[in-house]
Amino acid sequence: MLALFMILVGMALFIPVIGTLVIWLLPLPFIVYTVRFGLKPAFIVWITAFFISFLLGGVLALPFTLLFASGGVVIGELIRREKEALMVLVGGSLTYIVGLIIVFVGSIVIFDIDPVQSMQEAMEQSIHSAESMLFSLGQEPGEQLEEFEEALALLQEMTPMILTLTGIGLALVSQGISHVVLRRLKESYQAFPPFRDWNMPKSFIWYYLAALIAVLIGVEEGTPSYTVLWNVFPLLEIAMTVQGLTVVFLFFHQRNGSRVIPFLILGSSIIIPFLLDLIRLLGIVDLGFELKKRMQTDQK
Repeated sequence: MLALFMILVGMALFIPVIGTLVIWLLPLPFIVYTVRFGLKPAFIVWITAFFISFLLGGVLALPFTLLFASGGVVIGELIRREKEALMVLVGGSLTYIVGLIIVFVGSIVIFDIDPVQSMQEAMEQSIHSAESMLFSLGQEPGEQLEEFEEALALLQEMTPMILTLTGIGLALVSQGISHVVLRRLKESYQAFPPFRDWNMPKSFIWYYLAALIAVLIGVEEGTPSYTVLWNVFPLLEIAMTVQGLTVVFLFFHQRNGSRVIPFLILGSSIIIPFLLDLIRLLGIVDLGFELKKRMQTDQK
């Protein structure tokens, strides 16, 4: 297991093209090992992997162990304890978020490199190149490009939200891959409930409405409240959107409709902002008035 992890780390470090794919498999050895042997043996292997990765890859290899081995151990232990899939997702997400914060701070302190600022500068260069190309063709930059520039200016202040979403995404992918492998290995685990049965905490609607009012009223730029608002509000919007999508999936499930249609609606909502707003409104109505419960009651 340790040897497999080190091979994967080496591939992620030294083979860029393959590494982008291999990186998603890094937590897997630790998840499987922890499920089979428990937390204490897994922790010993984690410490060993930390030192070996440092000896073989130097400082650059440490983030891989810190992030993916730690996430693998936590996810594996929660699966071994037969926790619900959503609880495993929460535990894995928190572990990844803490790891990302440590890596982010370490990058600034040790290498004097701010990853978000570097990404912002790279994207700004891309925008300038696009603008130059448009001017050379005799065209003016469109409103969408200007809106993108405005959003890019907020990128630095939205670092907490970026780290949070990245942590949740890593945990979701790690857990999904582990379920496939554990099923093949005939290890027990709690599967995710159907997406249509997912529910956000009901209190989210009040947080969302409070944040929405703050956005409409306006908050002074550069203040702590402004930073908090533009990190919390997008996350709450995503939560409302997910809740709305569960309503859509439940509706087509009850009508015995095509399973493809909800996914088409999901894909279309990414392109069509108005459709995304409608789905988000569905999520708000569902949390406020228990729309899905009413749909299930009517179905009976």
